[in-house]
Amino acid sequence: MALTVVVAVPLLPGAAVAETAPATPAAPSSSAQQTEEFTSAPAYFAARLAEDEIFISDHLAGRYDRAELAAKLRSTVSELNVPFYVLVLPTRFHPPRDEELLAAVHDRLGAEGLYLLLDAEGPSVHANTYGVSVPADDAARAARFDDELTHESTPEETARRFVDVALSEDPAAIAEKTVAQWRAEQDRRQESEEGSFVDTFGPSWEEDASLRGAVIGFLSGTALTWLAFIAIWMRSSFAGRADLASPRRRLARPASSWPRR
Repeated sequence: MALTVVVAVPLLPGAAVAETAPATPAAPSSSAQQTEEFTSAPAYFAARLAEDEIFISDHLAGRYDRAELAAKLRSTVSELNVPFYVLVLPTRFHPPRDEELLAAVHDRLGAEGLYLLLDAEGPSVHANTYGVSVPADDAARAARFDDELTHESTPEETARRFVDVALSEDPAAIAEKTVAQWRAEQDRRQESEEGSFVDTFGPSWEEDASLRGAVIGFLSGTALTWLAFIAIWMRSSFAGRADLASPRRRLARPASSWPRR
């Protein structure tokens, strides 16, 4: 009869731990570091501009032919004869979305030139320059306040206005004139809105004194009625509080609670 002998060999604690312990993570590589850097918007835009000096957001694919828009922008901005980098982003792109964003993109891209930020629609344009001579501030102001550009204007139309002003003999004067005209138009609209009440009643408002008296009397009567209601409510409210706070009120007892003889 054969005898089977089973020998138990104890495992060292270290061996068991080594069997079940997870692998040690590798040190972060340069590619992982680059991926982390691209999580921010400026880093992402800088990476795209390094591939092409004009970046049009993917969100605008249904609104514009991106290749056609890029070609038009390239042709227009090239007239300035300086290196340029153009961002076209959705109108509701969240901050940072102006010169601050352009500065952050330039810090990561590290290239000199004109940096333009255009909205998908409307005359919104921001510009920064690095190492090139372009009157970017005046040209951007003139484009933003140009009354010929509307909320439906395309990025190419805004860029066209920007370049025309930048190439003019006196961009600063054009910008000041454009802003002055815009402010005058805003004042005119405000005066028109203030006079809309008169316009509602037509010329008779100025000619018919009885109509003015009737309207003013109605408004005055309504105001006095509301004031009377408010005064009565406040008086009754304060009277009730004063009655509750009276010492005699607090010490009084119901007649039925006194002992009967």
